Amino acid sequence: MNLLIGTSRFFIPAQSEPQPPPRGFLRRSWAMALAIALSFGALWPGAALAADDPERIAAALSMVERRNIGSNMSDMAWQAVQPTTTFAMILFEVGAFKANHLLRSELAKARPKYQPQWNQNLAESYARFFTVEELRSLERDGKASPVAEKLQRVWNELGVDMKAHSQELLAKYAGEALSKAFAASRPATH
Repeated sequence: MNLLIGTSRFFIPAQSEPQPPPRGFLRRSWAMALAIALSFGALWPGAALAADDPERIAAALSMVERRNIGSNMSDMAWQAVQPTTTFAMILFEVGAFKANHLLRSELAKARPKYQPQWNQNLAESYARFFTVEELRSLERDGKASPVAEKLQRVWNELGVDMKAHSQELLAKYAGEALSKAFAASRPATH
């Protein structure tokens, strides 16, 4: 997806020789990077851990699967599809009851293709915020875990992390189901 920044101060004319950045540019860039990092908790000690520890990811995946944490994937895809023009066309063609039935049916069919990666992404997000011991406690004790309070504290950052790593996957899943529901809603041509 291409984003267009519509202010003229970001327009850089073609030049024959590279020019140095404007005065204060690096200081402003560093300040912006610091503000972004702080807003995501990246610089608070222990707030975000590296998610490259296989043991921590395995513990997180075990918790995600045992606690069925990824079960909301279909609901999120269904919500993402609702405001689309394509879904409105399906509604117009077959009515609300059948449109919802077609979409739910196609989401259920496509789910096995996308659920393992969704769970993996969730596990990696949890692994960035919790130690192996904390993940095992959450898996074992759920809301009764002493770590549940920490989960509440990092919940928003965890959601931002998951969204950043799974938005494209959710779009593919929802798009596939929507396309098939649309095809199924079209009258058969002879």
